[in-house]
Amino acid sequence: MAPKRRGARRDAADDVPVDLLHTTRDCARESVDEMEMRHSAELERMRAHCASFGSGKDARERALLANALVSERHARERELCSRSKQSRDDTSAEDDDDGRDESDEEDEKKTKWKSLDEMMGDERREAKPSRAARRRAKRDDDERARANRIASDMAQLGVSEKDLETNALNARLREFGMRVKEVRADGHCLYRALADQLERRGGDGVALDVDGLRMACARTMREDEERYRPFVEDCDGDDDEADARWARYVSDVESTAAWGGQVELMALAKAIERPIEVFSATMPTVRMGEEFAGAALRVAYHRHAYGLGEHYNSVEDVEER
Repeated sequence: MAPKRRGARRDAADDVPVDLLHTTRDCARESVDEMEMRHSAELERMRAHCASFGSGKDARERALLANALVSERHARERELCSRSKQSRDDTSAEDDDDGRDESDEEDEKKTKWKSLDEMMGDERREAKPSRAARRRAKRDDDERARANRIASDMAQLGVSEKDLETNALNARLREFGMRVKEVRADGHCLYRALADQLERRGGDGVALDVDGLRMACARTMREDEERYRPFVEDCDGDDDEADARWARYVSDVESTAAWGGQVELMALAKAIERPIEVFSATMPTVRMGEEFAGAALRVAYHRHAYGLGEHYNSVEDVEER
């Protein structure tokens, strides 16, 4: 297939509704629960908005960058809320300290008669910082350490597409009472995720291991070449070289750790005669094999999971663990 021509690079901010791009309320006065509910609703709006971008790699990239801006704003708002709560807690603790200091002074005034040793002991204690001063110093140290941790986490969040994507995907799955179940990050991850799903939801006689799924996928692609070959890069020609590339591609699917993607998912749905649902951070749920009955097998697609890029995980219900 001929390569697609790319247009001028867009500004990701242009793809975000104005009211979702900037903080428009006093987040410091918002409770944590109120903020989480608002963030969840905003992510849902973004998913619906990003669906209008269409499909394809460019649309996915636009959606990911747009969602990253919203997720980054959410992170800043959570930090603002956290700092406001910490400030209120510190103020309350200071008031308590002042009350205790006054009580301590009253107790000292009531003690009139002391031995010489006791008086010397009092003088030594007065030279040390008071309990309230020590508590304030400890809180200051804890706050500095906490601020350093937050700064480090925020710095990572600002540059990590993985974290932004993970937060958005987790929020989406929570709405359905589901969560990600990690599988090993290697070239077999798609097949491992589906093997886990077949084990959880019943395989109906289908081989449950990675090798069995790979062989079933390759067999289906060979038997229905016209359906799958046009979607494999550099394999849709009529010449001998294209034929050789197609044969090599299917052979790799069958017997190597070649990474699987959408073409393989289509073939696997047909091979095992089960619908497959693919969840991602920014795109609507993709469902393949809708013509087949049975419980859908669910996998999560991660565009920025690891240094190597794309990755698939299994998906489980929250109560399964």
